[in-house]
Amino acid sequence: SRVFATMNWYLLLVLISMLFLVLASMAYLLICFTHPDDKNTAWLPKIAVVVGFSLACYTVLLLPFDVANRADPLVFGDLGGGFNTPLICKLVLGVDVVFAVAFIPFFIFYYEAYEPDQSSIKIQLRSGFCYTGISLAAFLLVFVIAYVVVGKVNIPVHAHLAPLSPSDDGPACKDCRVDEHFVLTFRVSITVYAVALLSFVGWLCLVLFGSVGLVALPVDLMLDWYHRPKRLTLAQYAKEKERMAIQTTELLESGKSLQVHQKEVGTNTGLPKALRKQITQFKLSVEDLKTGYDKMETSYRDGGGSPFLAWGKLVLGLLSGVVSVGWVAHILLFNVLHMLPMLNTVFMTLDSLWGLLGTLAYALFVFYLLWAVFKGVVKTGSRFLLFAVHPMKPNGTLMNSFLFNTLLLLFSSVTVTQFSAQSFRLYAANTVMDGLFTVYINNLKGLGYVFQYFDIALLALTGVAAVFLFICPRKASS
Repeated sequence: SRVFATMNWYLLLVLISMLFLVLASMAYLLICFTHPDDKNTAWLPKIAVVVGFSLACYTVLLLPFDVANRADPLVFGDLGGGFNTPLICKLVLGVDVVFAVAFIPFFIFYYEAYEPDQSSIKIQLRSGFCYTGISLAAFLLVFVIAYVVVGKVNIPVHAHLAPLSPSDDGPACKDCRVDEHFVLTFRVSITVYAVALLSFVGWLCLVLFGSVGLVALPVDLMLDWYHRPKRLTLAQYAKEKERMAIQTTELLESGKSLQVHQKEVGTNTGLPKALRKQITQFKLSVEDLKTGYDKMETSYRDGGGSPFLAWGKLVLGLLSGVVSVGWVAHILLFNVLHMLPMLNTVFMTLDSLWGLLGTLAYALFVFYLLWAVFKGVVKTGSRFLLFAVHPMKPNGTLMNSFLFNTLLLLFSSVTVTQFSAQSFRLYAANTVMDGLFTVYINNLKGLGYVFQYFDIALLALTGVAAVFLFICPRKASS
């Protein structure tokens, strides 16, 4: 009864509103981006995508909710907002782990096994359960071995012991104070260690791809403005059509050659690496041709298109540049050098003005970081042809791309939350998320040692990406 009496009902209203707003937004996103071929099919994967996207958003929003709900440590008996934040965090992060290692992989295999001429879904279900079982068994094997061997946390403790007041004839307090330094070691729960493993994989994505995305996002947006569609005359339009016709013919010949080569090699033992690379390059060339054709049609038939869209990309590119520079400066000056509080001060100041302002500013920086990971995956995949890319386009995104991006988002959301908890630890002080990530997970045996260097790696690779994209901002074919 005391909890209900002290519950922050305004926070409860915001919480319920955000739950439905995020869910509705993800459903709308799916509707707007789904390819026409998938409009009335794959309902189960679609539900999984909406839930997965929403779950990732809930994960990164746990920190500002925890900040709003935390109790004041200087007020005796203060219950904060009245919510059981430890239970909520465990539920959200636990479901995140289950979706990332079981549900979404199942639907990926389930969708990829679909054949238009099959009359039942038994083949899809068999493929989904079989391959998911193999991947889940591999994850559990790694998890069990790691948990048994190094599933403990080493928390350094600095204790300062002294009497409340010195006796009349005793020594002064400074002389009777006892300082103790020791390490508290114990085994963490299964949920905490599962979250740590998921975050480790997500850190690889954040460091390798987020670093590229932090640079590529503003650069590509401003390049899109610079190379925006411009009005074409009839003669220029005819010349462009002729050039694209030649490119189309060359791509058709290349596609036929690849198809013959693929049949000769066969798929029983898998395709050779060189052939997979050629197929990826062919798909990217086809996408470039489609983009170029749409740009040509816009330039001629629509007179270059809407100026608001083109100049909006410039404005968005400049704003993205500000956010990217803000992230880099914060990582350098606060995370690595420990000199200035940087964004912590911004969020706390905005929170003091109005509670939601700090949350909105936090959400801007955190969701931008997730966006940077997506951008980095597409940029890296299209540049170096290391893997198939899955860009999301309005009315042009197939379900396998949705599922891939959902899996990527689930892994990255846990990592971004951990990164935010340690980057904004002044803003998030005395919260459950601060304790979970900066006290427990960052001090784990083995993984904790690796986690402390990821900030430096992210900063270094961002610098490398900036130099590379400055020298060669786009592919030669672009």
